[in-house]
Amino acid sequence: MKGINNMASNNKEQYKPYTPEEPVSPIERKHEQQEIREAARHAAQEMAAEDLGKDDVKMSKQQAEHEMMDAVKKVKNEK
Repeated sequence: MKGINNMASNNKEQYKPYTPEEPVSPIERKHEQQEIREAARHAAQEMAAEDLGKDDVKMSKQQAEHEMMDAVKKVKNEK
């Protein structure tokens, strides 16, 4: 049994926190976060346009699948 405990302590020593090979600068990180915010804002605007009845905005495949899954969940919850 002593050998098993010794192996467990050796395994703990092998785990180290992840450090990226190419760390991202704070400026680049802020830029990426801003791009994500703009994409989210754009998606929210398109969804709002759809809710208002604007027919020229096409529904993405991903959004259609998401709505389909929501409908399935509602039906399952009603049963």
